Amino acid sequence: MEKDIINGIKKEIVASAKFEEAIISALEIKNCYKKRKVNFIALVASLLLIFILSQGGVYAYRYMKFHANNQWGYIMPSLEESIEGGYLYNVDMNYVYNNKVGIKINYIIMSDYHLNVLFEIVGRQVTDLQDMLIYDEDYNILFCYDIDIYQEFCKLHGKNNSMQQIEQYANGYGIQIIENEENKIQILYTIRSTSGFPKSKNLYFSCHNLYYEGLKIESGTWNIALELPEKFYNRENIQYKGTVTENSIIEWGKAEITDTDMLLKVKLKEGNRKSNIDIYILDEQGKKYNYNQIENSIYVYNNIVYANFNIRKEDFPSTMIAVISIDNEKIYMELEKEQT
Repeated sequence: MEKDIINGIKKEIVASAKFEEAIISALEIKNCYKKRKVNFIALVASLLLIFILSQGGVYAYRYMKFHANNQWGYIMPSLEESIEGGYLYNVDMNYVYNNKVGIKINYIIMSDYHLNVLFEIVGRQVTDLQDMLIYDEDYNILFCYDIDIYQEFCKLHGKNNSMQQIEQYANGYGIQIIENEENKIQILYTIRSTSGFPKSKNLYFSCHNLYYEGLKIESGTWNIALELPEKFYNRENIQYKGTVTENSIIEWGKAEITDTDMLLKVKLKEGNRKSNIDIYILDEQGKKYNYNQIENSIYVYNNIVYANFNIRKEDFPSTMIAVISIDNEKIYMELEKEQT
């Protein structure tokens, strides 16, 4: 089956040799996580997401039919550690009904670059809420991939509704089936951002239409409003500034450590965009951190390299070294904690 998936992808897109190597490497990642029942389809889809973003795409690929083996789903270890330390909000609410179908939210996790929401649906077999809109008290659009819903919302609230690009915080998301029973299903949305989610105090979810295996099976609207706990909007992160030599192909570098992970951003000088990139971090004690292998999250967009690492605020290194290999050229960038 895995070979069929690879061959199918090659037929649908013109993939570079680097991307084909990355797809094959998903097999190796899967073997490393046999005990956690890692799903190969989810790995391939995550790699495809990074490929699309690296080519300058606006819309992200959505992966489906991933059946997770626990309630947290398929997430990076540092996010799972944050959850185990209490960084989540268990929502106590009743179902919101429309046409005898009920939807509620079981839990939510929100940091600067992650928004995970577990939906529970009763009354119909559903695999996707793809016409969903998420916004906050300031009408910031955190998530919307339906152009009609997006334009209607912008018109209603006097926001720019350019057809060229949906201006939202999310730039990638996944769908994971956590629990699937005859009359009840739990769907986990894992939404990512590289610009950083706002410090919202309230989130509003407007679900339009329900889908099963890509087919619309129910029309209607389900509206949910949540008041978020203070830990989600009173976020204080640790900022790091990168130092590089003048003759480096790197223009600037910086990093930010949040409650759930670390995001490294490296700007390449114009004309120096490369495809073969690898990055790892060394802390003060010499401990090595590879970029997040769960989502294979290293990609290039607008000449900026983004990479996520399993480093949280609890680790709190004052200085780090980012070792960046670009087309086999190794660059050492010191990351020093900025004074507040």
